[in-house]
Amino acid sequence: MTHLELFSQKLIDDESIAVTEITDRVAAWLSQRDGRGVDEAVACLLTTRDERVATFAAQYLSLLPGLHVEKNRVAERLRGVEGMAPAVSRLVPWLSARLLEEVVNDYLEAGDTYGPWFDVVYEVSLYQPELLRPQLSRIEDPDVRFGMLSGGPDSYVPGLGRRLGVRACLHGVSGRPRPESAHHGRDVRR
Repeated sequence: MTHLELFSQKLIDDESIAVTEITDRVAAWLSQRDGRGVDEAVACLLTTRDERVATFAAQYLSLLPGLHVEKNRVAERLRGVEGMAPAVSRLVPWLSARLLEEVVNDYLEAGDTYGPWFDVVYEVSLYQPELLRPQLSRIEDPDVRFGMLSGGPDSYVPGLGRRLGVRACLHGVSGRPRPESAHHGRDVRR
């Protein structure tokens, strides 16, 4: 058990401490480790079986720019441990396309729209929606589908607009500053 795991569990087990305060205390503790905070968080994520501890350690890593190798390494490990999906969701912006595609496949193969990998897939829809577009027909959640609008082909807009409504469609299109998309909002109203 790592020092971070011991420290985190003590905080987690104290029901008088709010989650936001635990997050702050873990981040403060790691940042005061004389340059070893990242190593401590990574070591913890490579060994812990406690999803609560993993979530706080991953949250700390998500505050730091870069560290792609470390974040991918721990996400690979967490992917293979039941209950660790929430920790992986915090690292999505830094994960490789290959790893994210594998996680999306895990999610789709499970066949549970709101299963354990849902949060990760939702984050993928925000940060790398192009990885989900080939699976559009297999993804049921409207929020994930909505995330696929950003940067998507114009052909997605009318169908999603009819399902999501004019306002949602226009909001999705607004993230796509392309003049050829503007007419889709008018078409959906008809």
